[in-house]
Amino acid sequence: MLVKNTRLEDVKISEAPFKADFVLPLLGIYACVQALITQLLLPSGHFVGLPLMAGLLLVCGAWACLSHFRAQGLTALQNELQDLQEKRKALEKQNAKLQALVMTDALTGVSNRRYFDYLLTREWQLGIREGRSLGLIVCDIDHFKQFNDQFGHLAGDDCLAAVAQTLKNTLAEQNYEVARYGGEEFVVLLPGANLAETQKVAEQLKQAVHALSLLPESHTTAVHVSLSLGVSCLMPQQNRKPQDLLSSADQALYRAKAAGRNRVCTSELV
Repeated sequence: MLVKNTRLEDVKISEAPFKADFVLPLLGIYACVQALITQLLLPSGHFVGLPLMAGLLLVCGAWACLSHFRAQGLTALQNELQDLQEKRKALEKQNAKLQALVMTDALTGVSNRRYFDYLLTREWQLGIREGRSLGLIVCDIDHFKQFNDQFGHLAGDDCLAAVAQTLKNTLAEQNYEVARYGGEEFVVLLPGANLAETQKVAEQLKQAVHALSLLPESHTTAVHVSLSLGVSCLMPQQNRKPQDLLSSADQALYRAKAAGRNRVCTSELV
C-alpha cells in the first residue's frame, strides 16, 4: 500500500469548501496522520499497530478540534461579557440621569418636593438612630404675587430661578441642600444643626437674596426682592413625626410675615 506524499502548502485554504476557522485544525490533524503513517509503515507496505494508530488519530483529532472550539468559545464569551458590561454601564448612566430629572425642579434647577420628602424621611431616621438634631428652614419670597402682576409671569419665573440659585450657591460650602417646596416657597434641611446654627444659616440666606438685583425685561431699574424665613429645630424621636418639624417651621414663617416680612423667626420643639 502506497501513501502519496502530499505537502501542506499544496492545499489551498481559499479553495476548500470550509471556512478558515475549520480548515486550520483539520490541516493540523492531517499533518499528524501523515507523520503517524510514515512512522508505522513497514518497507513491505503493511501497517503495524493499526488499532494503536486509530486510537492515536482519534485522540489527536479530538484534541485539535476541542482546543480550537474551546478557544473560540472563550473568546466569544469574553466578547459577550464585555458587551453586557458596557450596556449595563450605559443603562446605569441613563438611570442616574432619569433619577436626577425626577428629583429636580424643572424651572429652578434645584431639588423638588419629591426629593425633599425623601430626604426628610431619611434624615429623620438617621437622627433617631444616631441621636443627632435636625434643623429646618422654610422661606417664602415676599409679595411674589404683586411681582408677578406687575412684571408678568415670565419675569416671575426668572425671579424664582434667580432666588433658587442664590440660595443654592449660598449653601454650597455648607453641604446643605435647598428644595423648591411649592410656588414661591423653598425649604432647607440641616442635618446635625442646632437652633442657633440653623438661624445663622437663615440669616445668610435672607441677606444673599436681599442683595440680589433683578432686571425684568423692558425695565431699566433693578428690582430687589426679600425673604421671610421660619426656622425650627428638634431631636427626632420615635414618638414624633417629620411633619412636626415642618409644622413648627411653618408657624415661625407665619410669624415672620406677620411681623413685617424680610426677617427670620424661630421655633424650637423640645
